[in-house]
Amino acid sequence: MSLHTAQMNPKTFKRLSNAKMRDEMKKIGLDETGRKVTLVERYEAWWIATSEGQESELAQEPRTAGSSKKSDDSVGGRAGILSVLLFPHATKISAATASCLTLLEYGKKGEFKLKDTTEDLSSFLIDVKIFVENWVGAQREVTPATSSNIARNIYELEAQLSKRLSLSPVDPDIVGLLTRWGLRDVEPAISPPNYDEVSTTQKPREQLTALRKELHIVENAMRFRLSRWLTSFPGESVDQVSWPTSFSIEEKNAMREFIRRQMSVEMWIEERSNEDIAIDVTEIRNSEEFEKFPVVKGKAASIVTQILKELRNTKTRSESRSENRRARKSDSSITSSTNSTVSTNPSSTISSGASDSTKRARDEDDDALGEAADSRALHAHSRKRAQN
Repeated sequence: MSLHTAQMNPKTFKRLSNAKMRDEMKKIGLDETGRKVTLVERYEAWWIATSEGQESELAQEPRTAGSSKKSDDSVGGRAGILSVLLFPHATKISAATASCLTLLEYGKKGEFKLKDTTEDLSSFLIDVKIFVENWVGAQREVTPATSSNIARNIYELEAQLSKRLSLSPVDPDIVGLLTRWGLRDVEPAISPPNYDEVSTTQKPREQLTALRKELHIVENAMRFRLSRWLTSFPGESVDQVSWPTSFSIEEKNAMREFIRRQMSVEMWIEERSNEDIAIDVTEIRNSEEFEKFPVVKGKAASIVTQILKELRNTKTRSESRSENRRARKSDSSITSSTNSTVSTNPSSTISSGASDSTKRARDEDDDALGEAADSRALHAHSRKRAQN
């Protein structure tokens, strides 16, 4: 059984938890330190780096005349047949591709050999070679930095690459590689090829297939180089570690769950001063269980304090939302009860409405009578003054 048959593929590996990833990498002798993205890149690089070597070994396995049909139908038998057909002992590449692999420090002795001049595709790969030269040069310019932030390092790499290189319109068949690896605003020289017929780049189908195979080899080498480059940076110091940006989703969830289990009833009480929380953090960190804390770089008191406060705040918000929901539900019940009472006693509603109308009519009559009396009194008073 080949090494890859025994190990999971990168897609399956990505779905593992951090702990299981590290166990898997330990089995195959890889460094298991770093964040999840680093572990995934390292595993993919190992997978790519070992794939062609395994296939070459399978291609060399002897096939005896007495081999049974059952053996041929097995996974190993099929892999051996495919390897013989698809993967010769040494892969033929163009001179430009060979230069790229040398710059990227990729490949073992005897793994690749140069194509004949009639098959060489270097004329189509010139821009790829220029790109790789500048990509490696940009890495060397960023490497002296001390940042341990992978995203920041990649951003700096792309920024340096943009400063160093600006290609004129290039062969459309290599545009994809250039843009995937950080070169922006790359324009194809002509429209993309029609894959059902001879491409508009005037390449026969066989030549286009060979070119794509070489581009794939270069990309594998670049991926392997990038993985090594990213792991060359120093790890985060205690001062650089911050919550939550320095941790993956899996790490954050594991840390929250651990602290949640360690919190006593008193630690959840809302009225708790900063001094009380500091004592709580000290209690958690001094416990025997704290030796099993899932993320080593998150053991600092400042990180534990932030997690504890976050959990307490989340609980407070949750309780507040629950109280609001209960209050709304209570109000809704009262309104529903009132509506129900009205709807079940229509006669009382009508009677009440009629009574209100009668009362308003009486009040209006009283007001009118009062105004008339006031008017008569004023008129009498004026007449009396006139007589005097």
